[in-house]
Amino acid sequence: MRTSVGITVLALAAGLFAAQPASAATTAACTLQPGIPLKSGSKIEGAAGVTGTCGLTTMKLQRKRWYGWQTMADKSWDGTSGSRRVITTACSGSYEWRVWMYAEKAGGATNNTRKITC
Repeated sequence: MRTSVGITVLALAAGLFAAQPASAATTAACTLQPGIPLKSGSKIEGAAGVTGTCGLTTMKLQRKRWYGWQTMADKSWDGTSGSRRVITTACSGSYEWRVWMYAEKAGGATNNTRKITC
């Protein structure tokens, strides 16, 4: 089964395709809400939340390195409406930080980065 823009496409045994309206569960809006990382004592903290039904949701607290983004902490959850998660990691050096998110029903999202010196 493949869901795209409110239409569920089912492959029939004969190899034909038929379009049917998606059920309410597959059309519920999903909004990702990645926060901006903060320094909290000797830790870096990142928060993220969702509205709607997003399916499996993953958030990552990442710092920018010369080779790209390095994940320092991550967490996954069921992504139900109103759920919010916070992750932390040790603070050291001076880096640009971001919270990155991905959900089954929304794709990826990030917010502004923040330069933090520990």
